[in-house]
Formats: sequence, structure tokens, C-alpha cells
Amino acid sequence: MLFTSAMDRSNQRKRTVFHKVLSFGSVVFSVLIFEALSPVLMEANAQQTNRGTPGNCARRVAGSYFTTITGDVAGNPYSSRAVVTFTEGGQFFVVDSNQAGAEGQYAPFTDIQGAWSCGRSRAIKAVGINFGLPSEFGPTNIGRVTYQGSYANEAISGTIDLRLFNLDDDPLAANVPVVATFQFSGEQITAH
Repeated sequence: MLFTSAMDRSNQRKRTVFHKVLSFGSVVFSVLIFEALSPVLMEANAQQTNRGTPGNCARRVAGSYFTTITGDVAGNPYSSRAVVTFTEGGQFFVVDSNQAGAEGQYAPFTDIQGAWSCGRSRAIKAVGINFGLPSEFGPTNIGRVTYQGSYANEAISGTIDLRLFNLDDDPLAANVPVVATFQFSGEQITAH
């Protein structure tokens, strides 16, 4: 009995040492796996931030930009100044100097509100909705604008596609032809 007890204690110590080594090894393995996967997990998480806005893009682009918009509306040259705002949370806002409309050319319209995201190689895309107000051109309608462009050195540039919808249409689901395309460029407004 005495011999068995000593043998049992020896085996028990060996099992205890084995379990401690196994536990320590599991912890080390877990830490190594975590360290190895951290960059992958962080990148995946960053790509989910801001509705697909990858990494630091949201922080770099976020802000308001003083822009010039040029193009053509129904054969008439169009030029305006606008403040375009991208929030870090993915919201997109535009206020335009020509929102009052132009007699005989286009109806007054409201501010634009929507969402934006980053793409590859400094690409940005924003989709916004606004309303055309009743005028000589007809009743209230819905406008959907798609901004596509790029950012670099606190500046943005690209194109804007405008689509118009009846008030009872779904401008998010429907895809109608582009009625006008504009160019935009601008620089970020900073508090010096």
C-alpha cells in the first residue's frame, strides 16, 4: 500500500506537471495565433467600419469641402459652388449655391443627404437624395445623385450623375437613365 501511494503521488505529480505544461502551451499557442491573426482581424473590422469604408479612409476624407460644380443642364451651362460634407460615420451632405433654381433652366431643389464609402486607390463614392421643388418645370420630384471620384491631399474631384424620379417612385430601388452629369472639384475646409 505504501509503495502504491508513493507511485500514485509520483504519477499525480507527473500529471500535474503535464497539465501545467499543456496549459502553458495552450496559452502560448493562443497568444501566437492571436498575434498572427490580429492584423487580418483588424483589417476585416476596418473594412466593416463606416459601411465598408476601409481603414483610415474615413478619418482622412471626413470633413467639409468647398467645391466647384460644372456641367450642362438641358443644353444650358451649369456652374455652382457647393459645400460637400463627408462624416466619419458614413453620412454625406451637400448644400449648393444654385438651390434656388434658375428661371427657364431648372427647378429649385433641397439639400442633398445620403451615404458615402471609400473604394480602392483613394476612390470615394456617395449616393444622396434631394427633392426638386414645384416650379414651372412641374411638380415636386426626387433627385438621386451619385458622386464618384477620388481624394488626395485634402482635395476631392470626380463626377456627379443625376437621376430624377416621380415623388411616388423609390429612388433607391429604381434605376433610371442619367439626366445630367457634372464635374466637381474642391478642397477641404480647415480651421487654420
